[in-house]
Amino acid sequence: MTQGDPTSSKSPPVNRLPIRPAQDTPGSKPIAFVHVDLDNLWALAECYGFDVEPAQGNFLYSDAFPRLRALLDDVGVPATFFALGRDARDQNNRRQLAAVAAAGHALANHSDSHSLDFRHLNEAALEREVALAEQSLADIVGKPPVGFRAPGYGRSPGLLRVLVRRGYRYDSSLMPSPFGPVLRLLDWRLRRRTPRGRVIRKAQFPRVSDTWNPRAPHPVRMPDGGSILEIPTAVSPLLRLPFQASVCMILGRAYFEVNLAASIARRVPFVFLMHLADIADFRALDHPFFRGNTFFEGSAAAKTATLRHFLERLASTCRVLLTEDWLGQFEPPPDSPPVP
Repeated sequence: MTQGDPTSSKSPPVNRLPIRPAQDTPGSKPIAFVHVDLDNLWALAECYGFDVEPAQGNFLYSDAFPRLRALLDDVGVPATFFALGRDARDQNNRRQLAAVAAAGHALANHSDSHSLDFRHLNEAALEREVALAEQSLADIVGKPPVGFRAPGYGRSPGLLRVLVRRGYRYDSSLMPSPFGPVLRLLDWRLRRRTPRGRVIRKAQFPRVSDTWNPRAPHPVRMPDGGSILEIPTAVSPLLRLPFQASVCMILGRAYFEVNLAASIARRVPFVFLMHLADIADFRALDHPFFRGNTFFEGSAAAKTATLRHFLERLASTCRVLLTEDWLGQFEPPPDSPPVP
C-alpha cells in the first residue's frame, strides 16, 4: 500500500451539536447499538506478529462466529457486523454473512485487508481498501454497506472524504479517548510473545487529539461539501476509558455496570463494541501465542456467559437498535457551516 497522505494529521471539522433521536422522549429507554468487528485469526496474526497455518487463518469465523450468532439470536439483540473484504470473498464465510443479514442483522465495511497502518494510507489506497470490501459485501447482500469502521480506529480526513464521496451514511472509526498510548503499551506487551526481530509498522489506537471529539453521534461536515455522521465507539465519562466488551471482560462486571449506568444517564445513542476474539475458544486452537494469557485462555462457556450478561443488561435497560435502522429516525441538527 502507498503511504503518506500529508493531510492525515489534521482533524476534520465537526459540528458539535449532538444528534438526538426523535423518539428519545423523557421516560423512554436510551438507544444502544451493538457492533461486532469480524477480525479473523489471520488479522490477529498480522497484528501481533505470530504465525498460523493456512488452515488456521479462518479459525474465528469457523469457531467464534456461529457461537456469537447463536448468542445474539438467543438474547434477541440485533447487531451490525463489520466485515473485512478478504474474509467476505471466502465461500464459507459468504454463507455465514448472508445468513446473519437474512436474520435481520446488518453488514458494514471494515476495510479490505485490515492494514495496520490504515491511518497513514493515502487517499488512493484508502479508496481501494473501501471499494474492494464494499463490492465483496454488496455481492453477498445485493447492496453496498452504509457504515464503515477503520482498522485500529484509524480515522483520517482522507478516509472521511472517501466515505462521503462513495455515499456512506456513517463512520464509526472514532474512539474519543486519551488512552491510545496505554493501549499501544498493552499491544507491545502482547507482541513481545512473538518471534524476536519481527518489526511491525502500526498506527493503531486513538490519538490523544481524538479525545476532544464529542462522545455522542455527530455530523462531520467536509470543507469541500458533503457530510457524514460519526458514531463514536463508547467511552466512559470523565476518564474516557473504552467501554467495549473485551475491556469489560478484563476489568470485570462492576466496570461494565458503572459504564452502562453512565451511558444510560447521558441519554444519547452509544455503541457497545464486540470482537470475535471475545467469544473464541482459543484452547481448541492450542496455539503458543494464546497460552498463558488469562483473557485468551478463558473457556468459551465462561466467555459466552459473560457476554450474555452484558447483552441481557443492554437489552433490559436500553432500546438496542440496528444503527442502519436508526439512521432514518434521528432529528438532524440545524444547518450550520463547517467548523474550520
